[in-house]
This record gives sequence, C-alpha cells and structure tokens, in this order.
Amino acid sequence: SDRKVIHLELSIRGSNMVYEPGDSIGVLPVNHPDLITNLCKRLNLNPDRVFTLQPAAGAAASAAGGSSGGRVASHIPSPCSVGYALSHCVDLTSVTRKSVLRLLAEHATDAAERRTLMYLSSKSQGGKDAYAHEISEHQPSILDLLVRFRSVHAPFEALLDALPPLMPRMYSISSSRRDPARGATHLSVALSVVRFKTRYGTRLGVATTWLDRLAAPFTAEGAVLPEEPIYVPIFLRRAADFKLPPSLATPLVMVGPGTGVAPFRGFLQERRAQILAQKLLGEAVLFFGCRRDDEDYLYKEELEAFKVEGTLAALHVAFSRAQADKVYVQDLIKQQGAKVWALLQAGAHVYVCGDGVAMSKDVHAALAGVVQQYGGLSEQDATAFLQNLAQERRYVRDVWS
Repeated sequence: SDRKVIHLELSIRGSNMVYEPGDSIGVLPVNHPDLITNLCKRLNLNPDRVFTLQPAAGAAASAAGGSSGGRVASHIPSPCSVGYALSHCVDLTSVTRKSVLRLLAEHATDAAERRTLMYLSSKSQGGKDAYAHEISEHQPSILDLLVRFRSVHAPFEALLDALPPLMPRMYSISSSRRDPARGATHLSVALSVVRFKTRYGTRLGVATTWLDRLAAPFTAEGAVLPEEPIYVPIFLRRAADFKLPPSLATPLVMVGPGTGVAPFRGFLQERRAQILAQKLLGEAVLFFGCRRDDEDYLYKEELEAFKVEGTLAALHVAFSRAQADKVYVQDLIKQQGAKVWALLQAGAHVYVCGDGVAMSKDVHAALAGVVQQYGGLSEQDATAFLQNLAQERRYVRDVWS
C-alpha cells in the first residue's frame, strides 16, 4: 500500500494521566531537521546561535542582533537557539499567511518578485484567485517561497514574529485503561503518516513524520531497541461529547473508516472489560472501511475477536478497492438500514470518526436516508430528527479535514 499507518503505544507511568475512551492526546511535534538545515542555509543563520526576546518600547524581540516591533512571542522561550526556535516553536509548512507574503515583499530587492508577492497578498479578486491557486492549493513552505524568491532577505526576528506558532496535533486514544493486556499505565494511538505531492516536491506531515522517525528503532526489520527511553511530549484532552453513554445498556452505532476506527477500539476494550465484570451492555455495531482485506484492515484480528466474543453484536466492513464497484461505510449503513433504525428507536448513540471532507457528509446523508425510509419521515423531518439527536448528544462526530 502507498499508505503507512502506525500503531503507537506510549507508557504514561508516573504521569498522573487518567484517560477515558474517547479522549485524545495532543502531541507537540518537531519540524523536520532537513527543513531546518536548509532554511538556516538560505537565511545564512547559525542554528546554534542563542538569542533573547526582550520587551521594550516599540520593540518586542531582539533576535540575532536585531529587533522588531510587536509583541514578545510567548511560544518561543528566552533565551533560545535559532535551531530550537525553528524546529520546535514556529510553523514552517502550513499554508502561508498573507501577512507573511507581505513581509517577504517588503524585503525583496527584485521589483518583479516584490510585485508578485504583493499581488498574492492583495485583496483584489485576481490576487485572491492567485493566492488560492499558488498558496492554498500548492502549499509552499516558507523555505519553498524563499527559494523561489531569491531576492528576499527578511530579518530572522521579523520572520519569527510573523510565522504562526507550531501547534500540537491531536490524536484519538485507541485504548482503554481497563484493558488487561496493557492496563492504566499505557495508551495507544493510530495515525496515518502524511505524505503528498505538490509542485514543490513531496510534502511531509510534521507530526506524523516525526513520530514515524521516533518509532523507526522499534519497527524496522532487525532493529536494535534503544537502551534509553524515547520521550514524546503529550497532553490529555478530555472528550466533551465523544465518549461512551452513562448507561451501559445504551446501544452503540459506530462508524469509523481508516484510522477513524481508533477511538472505537478503546470503546470496545472498555466494553469487553465491563462484560468480563458481568455487566449487561446494550448492543454495539461497528461500520469500518478500508481499501482491501489484505492491505489496510486495521486491527483486523482484534475487531473480529470482539465480534466472536460478543463485545460487538455486528461488524460491517466496507472494502473500497476489493471489487469493481467501490463500497464505502455509507453503503453498508444503507444496506443495514432496518437494523440501524431499530437501534435508533432503542435509544442508540451514533458516533462518526474520520474524514470530515467527504465521509462524514456521506454518512450523514445515509443516516438521513435510513430515517426517511424506515421511519417514514420526510426529508425535512429526517434532517430535524438527526439535529435533535445531535442536540441530545446521541449523534456525535469527531472528524478532520
């Protein structure tokens, strides 16, 4: 497969972190070292040089011997090395803001390059269209822009002030503290390593590529495990609504193709622990989707074991590339419409996790169709029905773009 998915297990022993199924962790990532090296070369910076940030009248930063107006950047420690600031503190690869383009234009000595940068950052319709195509669509990094516009020599401190903070990346926890195999001192996540082509070359996801590099000693064939532990800075984010219902008897309808299945693995581990404690649980149904059975069926053995032992009442798997006609989770929801409607009538909670661009919308449409067909409601009433479920926190989505 051209996709790479990592199941990552982290020890949280001694952290006092107590999580529940449905919670997420925030990972504080690091920019790729090659990007930092090449950016320092382009800016003629020594990555080991240390600077300080000092508030002063009319100036917020003193960096690499200079100063600029504005605020002191709270996301950058002081004192700080140039390399640390670029690797840990600022976002170098997200869609470049127009304010950054204007900064580059101000420091371009070539008139044609200055005009292009000003046009890309302008409010005119042509400028907006050019920005959408050149910047939003092709997503050049700050290094890509500095390589393209060679006459730009923006001061380091001005770039630090203009670039946005490097934000944490959120990942759904895919385990339960009550799972006897790992217990309360471990948690796990599943993530797809982001890698895609642009006109500027291959773009790598900041956090997923970094975590992939950290995991390499444990996953490479014949790898020798490191003697010292590898630390990953994380924090816990509690789920507001994406969590198991208070009553164990409440039925569950879970929809999670790809890595969207991650939180449901935690849900099911929790349910299995409750069953072992001889508690009566409501029916649980999972709709999972992937390309092929032998390619990217995540947690296959575990999910099928949940079905065999009764933790899952039904497991419906959609394979989009295993046959001529593509089948997705929304297609299986339609096929199982009568059962889905019966569960909704029995008070089921519906959870959807995964792609928010297409999948969640298609699943929503499929659910609306089920409500219309089996509930005898009009399109307008079916929409209202799902809205009411959401307001009652019985229809919860955790989706991303």
